[in-house]
Amino acid sequence: MAGLSSSDQFQKVLDVAERQLKSNKISVRFGPTGKMRFIIDEVSLKDSLVASGVEESTFRQVFNGEIGPLLDAIIRNRLEEYVRNTPQFGPQASEDQKVQQATEAQLRDRARLVEKTLATPQLRGRHSIKASSKHPRLRFCLWEVVRKLEASATPPYATFSIETIRPEVDLGVWGSFPFFPTESIGRSETCSFDCDEEDLDDLILTLQEAKAALKRAAKGIANA
Repeated sequence: MAGLSSSDQFQKVLDVAERQLKSNKISVRFGPTGKMRFIIDEVSLKDSLVASGVEESTFRQVFNGEIGPLLDAIIRNRLEEYVRNTPQFGPQASEDQKVQQATEAQLRDRARLVEKTLATPQLRGRHSIKASSKHPRLRFCLWEVVRKLEASATPPYATFSIETIRPEVDLGVWGSFPFFPTESIGRSETCSFDCDEEDLDDLILTLQEAKAALKRAAKGIANA
């Protein structure tokens, strides 16, 4: 991105993002080290953009290039590193030091708006779980349906692969760069297993029970 969006564009995109996040039409996932990624309900986004008068290209440019990275930096307590080290906003972006200082000040002002509207206690809490966990952290889960060709009577089955990683936390100065691939650095382990439809039913039931227990625990905390 060549530079920051206009104040009007930024505010309009922020308003759309706030509504979509509050309605869970934009959901947040945290990687092994707590880095954020966003899953967008495309149909809902298009409807929201029509109502707000924001072009889709404008939304994606501002959300992907400014709001998302600012929210990630705020939640992970790395705002100053982001302001100083993000290439398009760094010292190399301008030879005029006054212009650079003004840009950094504008970024901090916009960060305050993002923090006020999007950096909810829930997001901070979810990040804290990732950042403080002493266990390996889920990196990805893949599956495929397989059938043994040499045994035509054997029904197809599913093979699951779950990879976890113990992220490397002591990265020195590299860890402060927002685009350094810290999510992929660490000791990883993979567990693969085959399962039939009944095994999947058991797995789904177990996950549903765990989800329900989490909801009950969260509701208990909220009512305390």
